[in-house]
Amino acid sequence: MNPVKSATSVLLLMMLAAPASASNMGFRVSFRLQPSGFSNWISVPYFYSPEDFGTPSVVDVEDLCRDLGSPSTVASVMRWDEASSTFVSWTCGDTGTPFTLVKGTAYGVVNAPGEIVEASLLGAHDNVFAFDMPATAGSNLSWISIPYHHKIPDLAPPSGVDAADVCASIGSAATAIIRRDATTGMYIAYACASTLDTPFPIAIGTGYGVINSPGQPIAWQVPIYKAN
Repeated sequence: MNPVKSATSVLLLMMLAAPASASNMGFRVSFRLQPSGFSNWISVPYFYSPEDFGTPSVVDVEDLCRDLGSPSTVASVMRWDEASSTFVSWTCGDTGTPFTLVKGTAYGVVNAPGEIVEASLLGAHDNVFAFDMPATAGSNLSWISIPYHHKIPDLAPPSGVDAADVCASIGSAATAIIRRDATTGMYIAYACASTLDTPFPIAIGTGYGVINSPGQPIAWQVPIYKAN
């Protein structure tokens, strides 16, 4: 059983708007994150609509903390900073300056000790959004949210969209896809086009890391299902 898929199980995708077009259907994605002492990387809606708890009219990590159950169940939320190749962590309930959430970015959630995070995030998708991941001299790693209604082709058995399919969809500009195993704290990589690694499944609601091929920027618009 995929431990990330188990830790970050999607319990509900509830459509809130009439599907005249799939381009902007409202939805609620729910999480049940088991306590492990390590971060669970989650996919956040592109148009995320939390109640504003902090800086007026700014969607930031403080709002995400509250939506996920801060302060009782969530200890902190982190983001990956490519410029410094480090994790930037925000302690939920802190009085400092929370970082702003960026569309298309995945975030790491650390449970409060022994607590299960059961929460849902309300939002919508932006079908015109495209990832722009420049090649840098640093890690070349970006943590991304894959849309709940993606249409990434399933190219090879076993059935189901997996890391190899994401590699193929992005093209030669991607060298690896990464997931976090929240039960062990390890980051597990699938090397694109590898004949030795087994590609892991892509689970709705889970955030994934993408590593650029050396010197190559990634420009990727995720294929999605659309209503006719």
